[in-house]
Amino acid sequence: MLWLLAVVERRAPLAPLRRAALAAGTLALGLGIATAYSRATGTALAEYGHVFELLFAKLRHLGERPDDPRALSFGARLLWQGPFETAALREVLAGSLVAAMLAGPACLDAACTW
Repeated sequence: MLWLLAVVERRAPLAPLRRAALAAGTLALGLGIATAYSRATGTALAEYGHVFELLFAKLRHLGERPDDPRALSFGARLLWQGPFETAALREVLAGSLVAAMLAGPACLDAACTW
C-alpha cells in the first residue's frame, strides 16, 4: 500500500489533508480486500480470532487482567499469560527512552540534511 501512496505523491505532491485521506482510503481498501478474501476462502482472518479476542479484551480491561477469569473469553484467557502479558508502565517507559536515545541522533542528522 505504501508504494501506491509513493507513486501518487511522486506524480503530484498532495496537500496534507488529501494525503491523509488517500492513506485512509488505501488502508480501507486493503482491509476490504483482506476481509473479502477471508470470507471467500474461509481462512486468513478467521484463523486469528483468538488473537483478536485477546486484543479486544486488553483494550476493554485497559491492559489489566480482571480478577474474575469468567470476564474473559476462553481464547483471551488462554493467551493472556506468559509472553502475552501486558508490559508494565516502567518497562514501556524504559523501552521508549532507549528508542528515543537511538532515534535522537538520526533525527538530528535528518534535520540537518533536510
